[in-house]
Amino acid sequence: QSHPESKSIRNPNHKSQYNTIIITTRNPKQHPEITYRIALTHYVDITTPPRTNVIKDLAQYAADEKEKAFLLHISSNTTEGKNEFNDWVVKDQRHVLQILQELPSLSPPLDHILELLPRLQARYYSIASSSKSHP
Repeated sequence: QSHPESKSIRNPNHKSQYNTIIITTRNPKQHPEITYRIALTHYVDITTPPRTNVIKDLAQYAADEKEKAFLLHISSNTTEGKNEFNDWVVKDQRHVLQILQELPSLSPPLDHILELLPRLQARYYSIASSSKSHP
């Protein structure tokens, strides 16, 4: 099975994907200024299928009118739009990166993607996840 063409996600105003950005964190001393890589790895959830409001916001960055119309349709409140959203996004568990890969004209700024994606939730350690409890 062939993979869709890879698509880079980076801020077009920067020469490198490792440029520093400022992000509001719970502990600014830990990462007061971070790279896009750190933000995408540690602060935002890139694996959960996006909600309809995120799809609607992304639509404005589609250069192809058919792709834009498709995104606006599946993010609409119509029964058909909701059904297509469920089929294309929810059932297939499509995350933002997959959507960007499948819609080649879609090119939102990385800063906006970071604003749209939900924050990662803290996962607290418990005795149930201890290797000492279950070797």
